[in-house]
Formats: sequence, C-alpha cells, structure tokens
Amino acid sequence: MRQISGIALCRHPVTIRRIVLVEDNDLVRGALRGLLEYSGHAVTDFRSGVEGLAGIVADRPSVAIVGIGLDDRGGYEIARRVRLTLGRTIFLIAVSGHGLEADRAMALSAGFDAHLLKPVPIELVERVLDGIPDRRRQALERPRLITRKSTSSTTAPMNATKIVPPRPLNGT
Repeated sequence: MRQISGIALCRHPVTIRRIVLVEDNDLVRGALRGLLEYSGHAVTDFRSGVEGLAGIVADRPSVAIVGIGLDDRGGYEIARRVRLTLGRTIFLIAVSGHGLEADRAMALSAGFDAHLLKPVPIELVERVLDGIPDRRRQALERPRLITRKSTSSTTAPMNATKIVPPRPLNGT
C-alpha cells in the first residue's frame, strides 16, 4: 500500500476498465481521475452533464461515474438516458453529497447500479469496481433462444423454440 497526501492507495490486481467520469466539481473530478488512473484505469472525464452523456454514449465504457447534482443536467437524467440508449451494458455509479436511504433509492430507481457518498474513498471505489460483473461477457455466455417456423405441420409445432448453449469464449 502506498500513500499520497495521506490517502492510502491499494495496488492489488484489479480488472483494468475504461471509465467515463462526469463531475462538475473540478477538485473532485481531478482527484478521482488521478486516483483511478494511478490504479491503471483508462479515464475520460467531462465537466458537464451534456458532454458527459454524449461521451458515455459515444465511448461505451464499461463504467461511468456520474455526479448527481450537475449544473446543467442532473445525474438521474443521465442514468435514465444511458439506460434507454445502451441498456445495462454499462455499470453506472452515482456520486453524491446526499447519503440518506431515500437518496440511494432514487439513484437506483433512475438506473444507477451503485450510489457512493462524497468524499469518495478510493478504497471504496476500487471495491465497487472489483465487484462489477463483466456484462458484455455474460451477454455472450447466456443461452440464446432460437425460434424456427415449421414448414410441415406434422414434423414440429408451428413455432418451435430451441435453447442453444452458450458459445465458448476461448474459441474451442
């Protein structure tokens, strides 16, 4: 463990992720970006909600960390729009100065996967990042349903559904 300005940084093996950070507070954004990059993540940051939403949709990162109280567009609206546009392929983390259970519930109902209270300890961010399932990999591993139309009424029902096992990811 290494310390920078009194902050303990864990340097344990983590999955390196592409992260979009949307935060209007320059100090918070800069500090969080620096700590995430120190941990090995590739971070793109945006100061405004409009730019941040466009960046998330264009970059399609594995994680987006979004401030709730942005000046131009609130974090809740960003979460809703990301979910409408990209579904659940991105892990969304809300960062807020409000930590009541009602605040957490609002963030989760808007589409966020996690709600963290400012100031956010980097150890907590790393724990959340370490616990994120790889949604893109899970999508590839899920069984697929294939519906085939029967040409003969005697061989199979009209809309027979077959479960196809997942494709191996290692090419075998």
